[in-house]
Amino acid sequence: MIQSEHSAEIKTEDVINVANIINKEVTEKEINWVLKNYISYENDEPQSTWDLIVERMLYDLPTTITE
Repeated sequence: MIQSEHSAEIKTEDVINVANIINKEVTEKEINWVLKNYISYENDEPQSTWDLIVERMLYDLPTTITE
């Protein structure tokens, strides 16, 4: 799996895998938002693993993305 220091390598499949683990269906728009904003979330949580960051992002999706 991808390590936090390789944030540029987070891929669509990674987001889908995390979403499946937390039983959340995600749209292409939501996946793209996670991919686009991952680095800023990673910077906020430098000690966290990439999968926990993605999980947090999926729980924190803006309502404009989920509508």
